[in-house]
Amino acid sequence: MIENWTDHSPTINRSKALALTAGKRYKVKLEYYERVGGSTMKLAWSYPGQADQPIPQVRLFSPDEIFYLSDLPWVSAKGGWGPVEKDGSNGEMPAGDGKTLAINGLKFAKGLGTHSYSEIIYNLDRKYDEFYSTVGVDDEVGNNGSVVFEA
Repeated sequence: MIENWTDHSPTINRSKALALTAGKRYKVKLEYYERVGGSTMKLAWSYPGQADQPIPQVRLFSPDEIFYLSDLPWVSAKGGWGPVEKDGSNGEMPAGDGKTLAINGLKFAKGLGTHSYSEIIYNLDRKYDEFYSTVGVDDEVGNNGSVVFEA
């Protein structure tokens, strides 16, 4: 486990050694901090007789099933300006007029776009063990917005 959420020059952070069993899959959660842009991040490993190297793609696996909120039915969705959009930004008043969702230059193919005071309610029926979300103001509006997220 590495915790380094500070501004710093290029740095190599190493976790403590982990004992892993060949053929067994392990969950890995990777998060990184970037304040002003230009950051890079690499996930690497080493083992006896092998120097640091990127983990080969063949050794990385996606979770068995990922569900996106935009693919699930909501209980209710109220947008403050136009409808709540699935997999696109809010755009203007008509449905489906938004663009690709983007926050700080990072584009998202999946997600929810809404504007002004909005409320979107889901009933997940405790079917999921984990919930991850990126919440922010879409690049489409620049610095003209703020977000409050309540779970």
